[in-house]
Amino acid sequence: LLYLIRLLDLPHEEEEAPMSEVAASTGQYRLAGPPHGLFLENVPGFEVSECRALLIAALVRRGYSIEEFLLSPEAVGYPNTRTRYYLVATLGVAPDGAPERGADAVAAALAREPTIVLPGGDASLSPPPCVSMAEILDRTSWDGDIALRVPRRHLELAAARGLWWNVIDEASSTSLTVTKGYGKHIDKAGPIMIAGAVVDADRRDGTPQAQERFRLVAPEECARFLAPAEIARLHGMPADWSFPKELSYRQCWALLGNSVHVETIARLMAVTLLPRLETLAETVEASEA
Repeated sequence: LLYLIRLLDLPHEEEEAPMSEVAASTGQYRLAGPPHGLFLENVPGFEVSECRALLIAALVRRGYSIEEFLLSPEAVGYPNTRTRYYLVATLGVAPDGAPERGADAVAAALAREPTIVLPGGDASLSPPPCVSMAEILDRTSWDGDIALRVPRRHLELAAARGLWWNVIDEASSTSLTVTKGYGKHIDKAGPIMIAGAVVDADRRDGTPQAQERFRLVAPEECARFLAPAEIARLHGMPADWSFPKELSYRQCWALLGNSVHVETIARLMAVTLLPRLETLAETVEASEA
């Protein structure tokens, strides 16, 4: 996911557009210059890739200031471990002074490791939402919805291979990443629930038992996948957001597996990209006055 932001040359509603949309629209307009801001999301491992090295070098040589992060939704209070790589680049605006462009600056940028916490800690933003799993899960999803059941053949195959499942309930403190293969591949199962499971009182207080989230699931157990609405809440989607009714669960799961965590990106942008762009806009306005 790459967002390009240019303050002066695009209509307001197009100031933030995915790279694919920008590329597809080159027949309608062209950027008058490099974008003032870039925001990139990728999977873990990108931070040690050759592509990242080439990208960082190109951005630094063009005068961009770079900030990199490896963040999980847990950093903003959501019970999910969907760690992703984020890059924030602003043109001509550095957190600690004017950006440098030479070989030393490139080497320094490449040597820095991504930050694993939000800048400024809690002092820079209002407190995290601290969404509990009980607010995400919906017990009524069991009611007559056979499409959510984990197929018995999946449970049998997993049991034969000795594969453990990420079993969650309302007291769970976290959950695995939901990938594109959710509901399809047992080795990318993601979180599931077990019908009739009772939440133990001693697991609500952060005790070690609350951290035990993997176990074998017997084929005779009634296990279900999370409904798309539950996963959407887990990804920080707005409460009124939903998929078109004609999409199947499998299609929704695949789209959610390829999506982003909305709240993590919103909060990261709020303390990095947006303040830098506001500073740049003030500088531009002052120079034109």
